[in-house]
Amino acid sequence: MQGGEYIRFPFEEETEELIDKEEEEEYYPREFDIDFTTGKLTGRIAEGARAVAVWAYLAIKIVRYKYIQYSWEYGNEMVNLIGGTYSDEYVKSEVNRMLTECLEVNPYVNGIENLEIEKVNETLHIKFTLLTDYGSEEVESEDMTFENIMDSMMEDMPDGLDTSEGSLIYHSCVKQAARLEEVYVELAALTDNQYADTADLDHLVKSGQERRTYIEEATAAEFEGVFNVPVPIGTEFSGDDYNYIVTDVINEEEHKYRLECEDPGTAANGWLGDLMCLDDIDGLEDAALTKLLIEGKDEEDEESYRMRIMDSFGIQAFGGNRAYYKERIGAIDGVGGVKPYRRKGTIIPIVIISDEYRKAESKLINDVQTHVDPIEQTGEGIGIAPIGHSVSITTVTEYIVNVSAVATYDTGYSAEGLKTKMR
Repeated sequence: MQGGEYIRFPFEEETEELIDKEEEEEYYPREFDIDFTTGKLTGRIAEGARAVAVWAYLAIKIVRYKYIQYSWEYGNEMVNLIGGTYSDEYVKSEVNRMLTECLEVNPYVNGIENLEIEKVNETLHIKFTLLTDYGSEEVESEDMTFENIMDSMMEDMPDGLDTSEGSLIYHSCVKQAARLEEVYVELAALTDNQYADTADLDHLVKSGQERRTYIEEATAAEFEGVFNVPVPIGTEFSGDDYNYIVTDVINEEEHKYRLECEDPGTAANGWLGDLMCLDDIDGLEDAALTKLLIEGKDEEDEESYRMRIMDSFGIQAFGGNRAYYKERIGAIDGVGGVKPYRRKGTIIPIVIISDEYRKAESKLINDVQTHVDPIEQTGEGIGIAPIGHSVSITTVTEYIVNVSAVATYDTGYSAEGLKTKMR
């Protein structure tokens, strides 16, 4: 899917109002079309309801948990119904349930109707009407399994030839059928990996690179540390199972320094306290972490990254619009949220929060300000802000909200009685 493009002339007077312009386009699915009767590509592009139906066709062919290239949420478990001595009513009920479970992971699927099931030997033939956000579409599954491929090959043989299992002709086709089954599985995986909403992580990263949307790596927490004597840059300390290294001076007279945790991630964010020096420093008696400056963050999870890529198709980020500032500032370490506001006079106000969704510390605010539009050279396009954009970075104001509640116990219950049961 491709988002719409916003074409403009690069005149300075036009860029002054770009903060108020956004391009949004509703997602419209597209897939490589497949002939449901043969399982082969048609050479056409399917769109809308047909595209969702192609996705459904492939999804019901994949056995869940069998192939490592697929998410465990993808595929179905209908293979468990094969070989059992179940009634037709039970099979239909279970297929309906398993189909619904298989297809509901797609946000554009609303349900199924007119389900028809035929159990032939070790194969389930399934036909139904798929209900989508874009209309309805008939889906019929003739699974390209080894057995089905062999049956198709034997049917194509001239009349009069022995095609029974064990015959020379049958054995000559066995290896080809087995390989073709693998090809169909690989073809389904290839089709899914072409699209951000179904790609595995490796292909998702490649898709994101095309959009200049990169997965966010884990970052280390940064702290303010206070000591009774000066300490050299590079000095290592230990505290609460983590090591910290001095990276910069905050206030030389007060012996305040910036320290970075050696382990990336969020685990060290919540601890402040006394440190033990791992180096030999004369006169050092007091050492402590006193303030969290920038929260560490874990590596971005796959689904969060997938949603950012999908969002990038709907809103095109270009120099100076809202999407541009959200994308570029949101990628800065320590930033958890970005809110650009309409220009006030000559200033574009932008409010940020930390990646712990708290008020940003002054160090983070200053770092972002320098990255976006240095105060000393505001409006000159030195940072990521275009020429003519004077940007002011601020953070939210935190308010303390006191919440109280009164619990009323039903007859026969008490606080002590509940505590006893919980123990």
